[in-house]
Amino acid sequence: MDASHNVIHIAIGTGAATAGTSTVDGAVYLMPAAGRLTSLQFTPDRAVTANDSNNCDISVEINGSEVASEVTSTGDTGNLTQGGTIELALTASGSGLEIIQGQNLTVKATKGGSGVAIGGVVSALFAFDRRGA
Repeated sequence: MDASHNVIHIAIGTGAATAGTSTVDGAVYLMPAAGRLTSLQFTPDRAVTANDSNNCDISVEINGSEVASEVTSTGDTGNLTQGGTIELALTASGSGLEIIQGQNLTVKATKGGSGVAIGGVVSALFAFDRRGA
C-alpha cells in the first residue's frame, strides 16, 4: 500500500484561555481524504500546573466518537510546560481510528472544578492512502 503521512494542526478555542467550568470546542477540521489516525500530540501555549480537581480534559473526536483524552492532573499529564509537547494517548484502536473523507476531527477542552486557563495546538498525524492518486 502506498501511504503518505500528513500532520493536521487544530487550535484549542480561545474560550479555553480562561479558567471556568465550560466545554470549549476547538476548530473542527473537515477531512479532505480518507485516512488513519496514527498519533496525537498537544503543545500548550502556556504553562499549566497539574491539579486533580481544577483541571482540563483535552479530548479528540472523530465524527463524534472520542479517540483520545488526557487530563491536566497529577495522575495523567502532570505539569505542562509552555511550548513543550506531550503525547495524547489513543483510547480507540483499529477501525475506531479510521476516518473517511468529509468526517470531522474535533478537539474539546472540558474544564473540571474551577477549571484552568489553557490553550495550544493539537497535532494529529494521519496516514492517507494514496493508491490511485
